[in-house]
Amino acid sequence: VLHCLLAEFAVQQPSIPVRTICGASDELADHVLRGVHVDLFLSAADEPLDRLEQAGLLAPEGRIPLGANRLAAITATPGIAKLSGPHALLQEPVHSIALADPSCPLGRYCRAYLEPLGLWNAIRQRALFLDNPRVVLAAVESGQADVGLVYRSDVHTARHCRILFTSRPAEPAIRYTAALLRCGEQSPFARNLLAFLTSPLAQRRLQRFGFQTPEARPS
Repeated sequence: VLHCLLAEFAVQQPSIPVRTICGASDELADHVLRGVHVDLFLSAADEPLDRLEQAGLLAPEGRIPLGANRLAAITATPGIAKLSGPHALLQEPVHSIALADPSCPLGRYCRAYLEPLGLWNAIRQRALFLDNPRVVLAAVESGQADVGLVYRSDVHTARHCRILFTSRPAEPAIRYTAALLRCGEQSPFARNLLAFLTSPLAQRRLQRFGFQTPEARPS
């Protein structure tokens, strides 16, 4: 999704060079804390930005909401029909569930979703814990896992997968946030990109890929 937005930004602003560093939000925050120069930080969770803020690395503008998301249970297994909800993950014919490791944002969101329902301990016994959302998608696509929990916005990239059910907007609240860092505070290029990412056009593109608008997020 970000690559599509950046391609559109490049068409609008061909004179502005954009270099991206992609990865898990926590790992990217580690790089910044070690001194890697970054003008603009996009995060899939609050915790990485909390760490950068505590280190005094955020510009005075603070955090700017970009969008929201939900969790989706997906499968590529023909014998699994649409499930009624998360409790059905413990029923036949589901035997294996791909989950992101709780050390990454998606994994924490999955745990925050399942724990209040009393399902976390039982589901983790049959879970295949993987490094990141892309590996979770790949495990479901290949049949390595019967079901996987992923971001709703990632489903469009999964071949042969279908949605079994989705979480409600507040279960849990999944937020995507941008923050201008102090080292990019004086960069008009970084500010132009931030303005584009929060523009109505970018918001429409995000919605097309399954994201919700920032206004739709629970407080």
